[in-house]
Amino acid sequence: MRQFSGAKLKAAREAAELSQRRLCYTLDVSTATVHRWELGHTNPAQWRWSQIAEILGVEIEDLTEEVPNE
Repeated sequence: MRQFSGAKLKAAREAAELSQRRLCYTLDVSTATVHRWELGHTNPAQWRWSQIAEILGVEIEDLTEEVPNE
């Protein structure tokens, strides 16, 4: 099972040289939303993962991490 990673989102966004504000504008979400994603307080809906990956020029796997099944 894969889980979204806020730290990986932040790293990918910075590598793409995008500000939080620009990413928010492109995704049509608030800056607070992206900030919470990057801190890991909340996660984007799974349907958004491919959209975020495309904007940042990465694969979904670059924004997620494997979590063990319980």
